[in-house]
Amino acid sequence: MLVLMLLVAAALGWTGTQPQLAASQGYTYLTFGQGSTITVLGSTDQGVTFGAPSEIQVAGKMALGMRRGPRIAASRHAVIVTAVVGARGGGADGDVVLYRSVDRGRSWAPATVINDVPGRRVKACMGWPPTLAA
Repeated sequence: MLVLMLLVAAALGWTGTQPQLAASQGYTYLTFGQGSTITVLGSTDQGVTFGAPSEIQVAGKMALGMRRGPRIAASRHAVIVTAVVGARGGGADGDVVLYRSVDRGRSWAPATVINDVPGRRVKACMGWPPTLAA
């Protein structure tokens, strides 16, 4: 899977950080972060080609690098993207925020904070991908 992500990234002229893939119901999704933007691309041919990017602007500084960055999960009902976003960035502070799409990544609901204590420094909880029930 890592090889596929790198090939897709090179083909797209990608300059982002922490690419992640998810697939469900014949759709493949690629997400990555860059600055204060999360980019999501969708594919209907198992990642051979991708459609136009959908961008999510985060309010604050997103933690990127060192295994931190946006994570994506997909089901037949929704696509979700999570990220750690804070005032200082770099994982020094922030919340785990969730963005949800019910139209295969074309539009996104506003961010929802999903950690228990808002604004508290988030440690390595983003090292695992989220999962959704089918």
